[in-house]
Amino acid sequence: MAKRDVWVRVGDNLVRGDTVVGVAVSDPHYHHETFKIMLKVTGHRDHLWLD
Repeated sequence: MAKRDVWVRVGDNLVRGDTVVGVAVSDPHYHHETFKIMLKVTGHRDHLWLD
């Protein structure tokens, strides 16, 4: 079986799927705010956010 890398685009960043080590969802304070998904990625000091 061939090995294939999965890449994920997060904003302007392109990260390999196997470097994602954690996923969390924000808890917006107001109803008009959107949920955001936070990714913890190996090699990135700051968390990456998906809106």
